[in-house]
Amino acid sequence: LRASFARSRTTAASDQPRTRTTRSLESAVEFHAQTMLARLLGRWFDSALVILGRHPPLARRLLGALVAYLRLTPIRLGQRSLLAFCTRSLLPTLPPFDDAVVPLRACEAVRLRCFQLGGSHKADILSEWLLLTGVWQPALTSYLLRALSPGDTLIDVGANTGYFALLGAARVGSRGSVVAVEACPRTHERLVANVALNPGLTVEAVQAAAADAEGELTLYQHKREPL
Repeated sequence: LRASFARSRTTAASDQPRTRTTRSLESAVEFHAQTMLARLLGRWFDSALVILGRHPPLARRLLGALVAYLRLTPIRLGQRSLLAFCTRSLLPTLPPFDDAVVPLRACEAVRLRCFQLGGSHKADILSEWLLLTGVWQPALTSYLLRALSPGDTLIDVGANTGYFALLGAARVGSRGSVVAVEACPRTHERLVANVALNPGLTVEAVQAAAADAEGELTLYQHKREPL
């Protein structure tokens, strides 16, 4: 019995390095294949971008097709790479545009206009993600929908272009109320424009800064974003 146990233990021990070697080889082959695929896709993307840069209408059509895929398909394969391609490569090749109006994934009855997209300037990240995915801050969006009930009151301080304010207005309904506070004049104009896009929802847009007392405050302009 001792001899048999020793032989089995020796055999099991000798099998372990082979298993590790096999797994290491498989991982190396898989990593090499992924690297080669990434290089091939990178070369194809570079060639495609040169063509798309010369034909903006074609680039907009491709963007529309990719947006439809990212928003509608349940398949997650390749979505991260497509998002990176759209934000870093495809959108900057397009002339600046702000005519895209998209429904929200959490509530398709709510529509928002996307601002400051395309061109070589720094894109508005909220509009960028709304265009591509239809959602902004998914965890906070889910919490807001769980926390609000019909008839509630929501005060959105720093409302930006109205994503959470309009989503909350759809949730609280006609018996509730929503106040959207936005201090930046330019952003407040965009907020008002998005509220006007949703006439069935009631949102009071207030251009002011929120503080613990009445008075005046100084707003500082970003070097790339005029007030």
